[in-house]
Amino acid sequence: MFFNRQYMKSYISTFYPNVYWPTEDDYTKNPRASFDTLAHEYVHLVDGRRHRFWFGFSYLLPHLIALLSLGAIAAAFHSLWWLLFLVALVAAAPLPSPWRAHWEMRGYTMTMAVHAWRTGKVAPELTGWIAEQFTGWSYYRMWPFEKSVRNRLFKAISRIHSGDVLLTSPVFKQVKSIIDMKDDVVVSEARRIEHEKRVAEKLKGED
Repeated sequence: MFFNRQYMKSYISTFYPNVYWPTEDDYTKNPRASFDTLAHEYVHLVDGRRHRFWFGFSYLLPHLIALLSLGAIAAAFHSLWWLLFLVALVAAAPLPSPWRAHWEMRGYTMTMAVHAWRTGKVAPELTGWIAEQFTGWSYYRMWPFEKSVRNRLFKAISRIHSGDVLLTSPVFKQVKSIIDMKDDVVVSEARRIEHEKRVAEKLKGED
């Protein structure tokens, strides 16, 4: 993409019902990071399923309107309407995209929730990085108002810590249950290793 040259090399994309990684190695080399990304994209998949047409259509607004400029080609030979069609090219500029920001805020709320459930907090570095996704070129400056973005992020963090986020959508409960289950497995494995170590030390002492 002309506004993000790293898109095809570094970014994961979701086109319902599939999630695409740049390479298989990107997916397998860091399972935890891949899980975190899937949790984010899972929100998009659910939103895409619930709002079949509107999700994809609204996500591309207002830039989708720029396609109307193609009408200038047909109208050029018949009337001055081609000038009106050309006005649609304005939509190709990096204009704010409220709906894209809405859908991505839901996805990044999941990103922050996963980190909070795993570590007990949302690191300021993560919040800053997410804010840049909204205000920078990664998403074509979808919501370039940093103060507004940070206010929305802080509200989302508050809902995560209070537990209210679990009441907004089943997807958050589902992902949290998976994390809790994985943590239980890790704890059980750690206890098993510790138990085996104690048994081994006991047997060594008896020898």
